[in-house]
Amino acid sequence: MRLAIRHISRYQFDDQATHALQRLRLRPQSGPGQTVRAWQVTIDGVEPTLSYADGLGNRIDLVRHDRGAKAEIVVVAAGVVETQDRAGILGNSEGYAPPWIFERETALTKAGDTVRALTGALPIEPRGLDALHWLMTEVHGRIAYAPNLAAADAVDAETALQSGEGTSRDHAHAFIAAARVLKIPARYISGYVLADSAMQRIADAKQNAGDVEDEEALALQSGDGMQQVLGASHAAQSQSQSQGPSKSPSQGQSQAALGAQPHAAALMQQPAGHAWAEAYVEGLGWVGFDPFMNRCPDERYVRIAVGLDHRDAQPVTGLGATAVGVEISVVQTPELV
Repeated sequence: MRLAIRHISRYQFDDQATHALQRLRLRPQSGPGQTVRAWQVTIDGVEPTLSYADGLGNRIDLVRHDRGAKAEIVVVAAGVVETQDRAGILGNSEGYAPPWIFERETALTKAGDTVRALTGALPIEPRGLDALHWLMTEVHGRIAYAPNLAAADAVDAETALQSGEGTSRDHAHAFIAAARVLKIPARYISGYVLADSAMQRIADAKQNAGDVEDEEALALQSGDGMQQVLGASHAAQSQSQSQGPSKSPSQGQSQAALGAQPHAAALMQQPAGHAWAEAYVEGLGWVGFDPFMNRCPDERYVRIAVGLDHRDAQPVTGLGATAVGVEISVVQTPELV
């Protein structure tokens, strides 16, 4: 599958800040299941000049913004990625960090009584692939989707399980915390997902329950946990099966993925920025699990960054500026764009 992705983040300088510093994790890497065909990151229309790979293998751009007469900072990441359905299996892909690094507990994945009770209820031995599928289903059932929490600060896995509500970020943390209790290396993944009918049903359920007042301003979870306000100006997600796939751009629109504004979406939108987990299984290597959707990642998913938890894999972090808006679109493109 060929996916065109566009991620726009807007920031305003904090009061009294003369400049802002940002660390961007917005560059997907080619690897098992995905091949990057074109990608560009720009800040106010200019590409960053300082880039490096961190200890977990993420490609990072460092940028400094001087306030001057700027009203806002605009960060755009866009491109085309070809994906394959590998049933979530990445294998023993080479990387900077060995699997045992991802058994380390963090503040957001620290196991308390609730997490340990979850793992204690595991009915499956040995604790391998089948156990992880059971765990994914349990976390999916115990944490209800709460779009109003998308803009809130990240909470730890224990809190998410106790409250019984959260976003894909919280589902991933709970799964990771439980897997590490079982001595299974597990890591946090931020990325993008092409919305489908299953995600639409989740959004519809929240709408029907009265949890969303305005279809054109639905706050959903972005990969970095920031609020994402989706409206008619937001790019379209995948068409329903009755509508068929999105039309491919013409040759005259060959720069669509890198610059042009995609077409308007239907009123009800689904998450595009997303978070899930990967666990290391002996004999298979790294395997993806999405407890938010209760499925293993397939060709609709694009990995952007990896971490011990959300804080390691946030698309944008920094000082001196505050996010004021995020727009993410993921569309299928049958032809080159």
